[in-house]
Amino acid sequence: TVEDLRSRWFDDTLSFQPDWLSVKIGINDCHRWVAEKRELQSPAKFAEIYDEILSLTVKKLPGIKILLIDPFYAGLDDGKEIPESYRGKVFKILSEYLKTVEAMTKKYKTLHVRTQSIFLEHFKYQSPMVFFPNEPVHPNSAGHTLIAEEVFKALS
Repeated sequence: TVEDLRSRWFDDTLSFQPDWLSVKIGINDCHRWVAEKRELQSPAKFAEIYDEILSLTVKKLPGIKILLIDPFYAGLDDGKEIPESYRGKVFKILSEYLKTVEAMTKKYKTLHVRTQSIFLEHFKYQSPMVFFPNEPVHPNSAGHTLIAEEVFKALS
């Protein structure tokens, strides 16, 4: 979660003084908000904490280049047909977390990989099971390859 990230940020990130940083965070926050309504994982707290760590990062490392990667969730159940399905609930609230990443991208002038949009585009032609065989948040090698290709494009 972004709270866990904040708790480790200084030791795991800033202490290394990197030139480049990529961050992919959010789906665990989204899951915990949907399932348990944990306040630290609400969309508002996610935005607040994400902003806090990025602000600290650019303050401590003014020349750093940052790539933000959207959280993603695989599936075709967008909640319209079965509104109370768990996956439908996740898709509905995930948009709030995606808006935060978009806002952070603009605020901090970072590069951005829109993984959720990329996967949804591919799901028009191939089953999500091609990229996520067992569950919707951990891709297999095909899913990781798709992400890697998009990261390469963003960095090129």
